[in-house]
Amino acid sequence: TAYRRQRQMCIRDRPETDAAVAETEGKIITCGGEPIQAYFFSTSCGKTSTDEVWNTAETAEYLKSVTVGGEKQEPETEEAFASFITKRDSTSLEVEDGWYRWQVTIPADVLSERAADQKIGEITGIEVRRRSEGGAAETVRIEGKKGSMEIEGEYQIRKFLSAKDWPIQKNDGTVSCEMELLPSACFIVVPEKEGETAVSFTFYGGGYGHGVGLSQWGAKALAEQGADYRAILAHYYPGTELRG
Repeated sequence: TAYRRQRQMCIRDRPETDAAVAETEGKIITCGGEPIQAYFFSTSCGKTSTDEVWNTAETAEYLKSVTVGGEKQEPETEEAFASFITKRDSTSLEVEDGWYRWQVTIPADVLSERAADQKIGEITGIEVRRRSEGGAAETVRIEGKKGSMEIEGEYQIRKFLSAKDWPIQKNDGTVSCEMELLPSACFIVVPEKEGETAVSFTFYGGGYGHGVGLSQWGAKALAEQGADYRAILAHYYPGTELRG
């Protein structure tokens, strides 16, 4: 049938991927003799996070925060993190990816509407109270005219601060209006005020995804520099070994 012919056209030989599958057949990544949870995501901000972003009771020893090329940074204060996340490190492995750095402005009344059921009134301020080792916001405090609320967890923060329908300016000069969530939880927030009233909040961030485990764009860059899959896996999952 025509459908079968069209499908067959899409099934083509891919020598490189076929070879990769054959070479790694039967191999698994282990830590302490047990298979790992090999988390991965699209793009880092220059560092990966640990699984503490999900408020895990005990973090996995192989999910360390690692630097993805570029300058090794330990931004321990909000001021230092702001400098890090707004800087374009030309030596970073992912500096050419669109999501390496981004920014988006969301009106204050849009965010206030999302918090209406919390009865805190019009939002006056947003503050990151706690970050993961990799820089992802883990606790965000929302201040309102009638009270305040805190949002816990990387996903819940990105969901509340959703950039849906608001243009995100990407690192490569392109614009995206199709994000259901904030691209990542690695961001700082700067209010725009008229007098004492916040009219909008601009989020300056980096990376795309939860930031835990292997960065796909970082892995691609490492491979292009000549690293094989063993070296790439060892970089993103330290302390693990391949078996099989």
